[in-house]
Amino acid sequence: MTKPHDTIRQIIARIDDILQENPVPAGETSRVVRLVDDDALTLIVSCLREGGELKPHLHKTHAETEYFIRGTGQLLVDGRWVEIGAGSLHYNPAGEVHAIRNTGTEPLVVLILFTPGMRETDRHFTE
Repeated sequence: MTKPHDTIRQIIARIDDILQENPVPAGETSRVVRLVDDDALTLIVSCLREGGELKPHLHKTHAETEYFIRGTGQLLVDGRWVEIGAGSLHYNPAGEVHAIRNTGTEPLVVLILFTPGMRETDRHFTE
């Protein structure tokens, strides 16, 4: 697999291979694997273990699109928690508060696209 800061032309990868090569470390509830990181976009795979959550936050200068591959959970959207699962799609424009939590019994696996590319962290917690 190509490293995120290399010059990227094309990528082909299997989610199961990415997860197997990058397991969630012992004692942690999540793992993020950057696949693409350039000026146009950042593409990552996120794995959130059972009971894991990411508190309410926003991205000041980045839009975020999430496609849920497996697992079940809840997203905080427009001030309310909504159920999500495999096949769900969420678009969050820059500046909107959102959060996520795994409410299922298996890992919540998400493919996330940030635009423009997130070379520096743009996550601002609201709590």
